Amino acid sequence: MRSRTLFSLFIGIALVVAIIARRSNTNADDLTAAGRGLRWLMHYPKAFADPGILWAVDQINRTYCGSADINAFVSDRFRPFDSLPIERGYRRLIDPEQTIPIDNRTIQDRGTQHDALLLPALYCDIVPLMSSTTVEMRDIDSASGYDLTHKFIALLFARQNGCAIPGGVDAPLGQAASRMVAEQTANHFDDLFAERTALLTYGGFRNRIDPLWIDELRHAQLPSGAWMNPQFFAEPEDPHTTALAVWTLAQYANGCPH
Repeated sequence: MRSRTLFSLFIGIALVVAIIARRSNTNADDLTAAGRGLRWLMHYPKAFADPGILWAVDQINRTYCGSADINAFVSDRFRPFDSLPIERGYRRLIDPEQTIPIDNRTIQDRGTQHDALLLPALYCDIVPLMSSTTVEMRDIDSASGYDLTHKFIALLFARQNGCAIPGGVDAPLGQAASRMVAEQTANHFDDLFAERTALLTYGGFRNRIDPLWIDELRHAQLPSGAWMNPQFFAEPEDPHTTALAVWTLAQYANGCPH
């Protein structure tokens, strides 16, 4: 009887060791893939169209790498956005000392519906949120796709800035996370797939990530190191999709891409 107990214990320990070793190997694969993607981004010859690309890279560097070269890359590639009336407000994503918000009139006249949520939430510790904005942020039932992910980000910004929202932030964040998981389960890899995975992990919902999503994301990487957004075949290598994929892998493996 004792020998059987010892044998069962040995088998159990062996299984645990095997699982840990497999996860360690997978983490190494994730960080290698992320490293190839990051190098592709840092050699991308065109101007970036979305400051969120640089936010993702900056988050990777701040959390896992601490690289002066990556920091210089982010700062240099953000400069073209500083001259744009809406996009310049997103400098706070990479520079927390930025304290000059974009006024609501400019956002209404020149911004998108996503800017109308993200920018007020990004500066809500300086300019209190309007009630209409908080109502829209917390309206998760009617949201899907990019509208859903951007409401999720806005709620995260409000929480990070310590801004009071009637009804609170935690409940709509959890609701948004559940809807994002449901959408993810029903779809295959594209830009939105990468965005959901990156944001769920960043927002504290790593436990909701299916490891199969990470496998699918990693296997979608192109030989160049970039990722393609299948929704836009005209652009075979997409910097936005690539930044999200790299951020996802770095977060999931909890390390600096190499």
